[in-house]
Amino acid sequence: MKKLLLVAAILSMVAVNCGSAEKKDAPVVSAPSGDTVVNEINQKLLALTASDFAKGSKTLTTAQYDSWKKNNLSVLKEIAKNLPKGYVLTITGHTCILGSETVNGSLSIERAKFMKSKLSNEGINTKGVKTAGKSATELLSGEASDSSKNRRVVFSITAE
Repeated sequence: MKKLLLVAAILSMVAVNCGSAEKKDAPVVSAPSGDTVVNEINQKLLALTASDFAKGSKTLTTAQYDSWKKNNLSVLKEIAKNLPKGYVLTITGHTCILGSETVNGSLSIERAKFMKSKLSNEGINTKGVKTAGKSATELLSGEASDSSKNRRVVFSITAE
């Protein structure tokens, strides 16, 4: 994170001093705050969501996982290797509204654990990775409540 902040600060200084041969009183530009960096990482992670789990299934099909892996694994590996200090990767499982709250609660956690296991098999150190389940409490806006898009796992970074 220090490298990221340093690069951002340098780029900001260059942008302020661009095209000026003489020294002027330039506005003070600060590096992005830790919150900004975390928000940017979480935005990238949101794009890595794995969805379309079958009804009642804790796993993706091989074809679904392979497609997700092809499009997302390298980005996730890079983020996991360079987490800001004091943060961990969190995988949160979700369900659609079909099924009881008890079943959906367990199922959402199992989906997160499935993905954690897959990431471990791909060489990502998952020792500090947290898993959580949200059941059907955070349905996607614009999707039918029983949509397969709601049957998903979401990645984020959270404070330890």
